Amino acid sequence: MNGSEIRKQLTADLNRDYLAYLRSMPSAHDINQKQGSERAPQHGSGPLTSKEKGILAAGGARFGNTHGRHAAAIASSQRQHLQREIGAMIRESLILEEVSKRLSVSIETVQGLITKEARELFAFEAPHQILLFPGWQFTDQGTLPEGWQTNVKNCLKMPLTQ
Repeated sequence: MNGSEIRKQLTADLNRDYLAYLRSMPSAHDINQKQGSERAPQHGSGPLTSKEKGILAAGGARFGNTHGRHAAAIASSQRQHLQREIGAMIRESLILEEVSKRLSVSIETVQGLITKEARELFAFEAPHQILLFPGWQFTDQGTLPEGWQTNVKNCLKMPLTQ
């Protein structure tokens, strides 16, 4: 399959069953987990206990009806928003072979650019071990001008709030 067909299939999978799509992706935790590091306890997805609800409520969480909209409607709206965002990321990304052609280098060279300690390209793994490279890091002539990676890395290190 070519890149266009792969992106179309990933988008179709996402639209058919969003939650199954997300479960099939490796999590950042799985990718970044180092051996021997601390790990938060994992719990089932059962209903919250009254103690857990109390803790969340004390932190500002709202349960039930919120501003006239039921929590399920809010969750559905948020899920649809995330689904659209992920779909846009898929459609705007390039696959490994396309990046190789665009940069006029081998696939192995591209793989090296994403695995080096000083990363030169960013990619994320979609289901079925498909690497997707966000399109914003490329021009029709290749990658963006030198120095852009440093700016992006600095932005990623910035705290979300100040």
